[in-house]
Amino acid sequence: MQLLNSSMKKIVLCCALFFISYLHAADEVITPELLKLLEYFHLIHDGSLTSITDATQKAWLRPKGKERWETVDPYTFADRVAVMDYYTKTGKFDAILPTKKSYDTAIICGATVGRMQMRISYLEKLIQEGVEVKKVALLTGMRILDSAVEQIPAGCTTEGEAMLALWKKSPLSSKIAWSHLEHPLIQEKAGSMRRPWAHDNFTAWVKGESPSTIVVIVSNQPYCCFFDAVAQAAFPQGFPFEVVGDAADLTALKTDILLDNLARWIYMSQNVNITH
Repeated sequence: MQLLNSSMKKIVLCCALFFISYLHAADEVITPELLKLLEYFHLIHDGSLTSITDATQKAWLRPKGKERWETVDPYTFADRVAVMDYYTKTGKFDAILPTKKSYDTAIICGATVGRMQMRISYLEKLIQEGVEVKKVALLTGMRILDSAVEQIPAGCTTEGEAMLALWKKSPLSSKIAWSHLEHPLIQEKAGSMRRPWAHDNFTAWVKGESPSTIVVIVSNQPYCCFFDAVAQAAFPQGFPFEVVGDAADLTALKTDILLDNLARWIYMSQNVNITH
């Protein structure tokens, strides 16, 4: 009976922690600004994080198999004003600075060539301003570069090759220990192949790391909130990390990209609890 009571206590505790974590995620996501945006786009929901996730996935997520730069922006100027107002009021365009002076590892994630360069440059800036980083982890997924949307470094054909080319041009490459992990294509249940996502890269990388490793993920706005949620889902519970990023370049952000990013952040925020 005592063993049963002990087991029941653990179950109750786990349920309580899950519920508290879920409420925290809901409070962080479901703000007055988001509710106003949902109302503007006439998205039907019952006010719960689950319902909002379902509604935004259906309305805002880009078509499966399409990259951000491959989509056509169907939104009006008024739609853009509403979306920009949400991002501005919630601080998702603002630069995020590190809270610590020293980190064991700085992670730079793959992206288009221009964004990878932005992230490397931001890390250079932080280090120049006195932030200490002991090593750098470059995390990319197998993706063929697209000359229509990115300036491809000479001799490169994949995202990983471009990341390495950009990194080796940085003065940091000769001053800080670094490693590169390029995740291969992933076979889905239907048999098709897809490129790895940030969650896949984080999951693969963290397997060989100490639980006490202090990590800073270097991204750029407005994607920091998404990377924060992805890392929470991929890393072991309690793994110490934070996400930083330079301010957003507003001229380069289409409305559909902003909504897609918002839908993905909401989805990952809901699913953080499922993975732990």
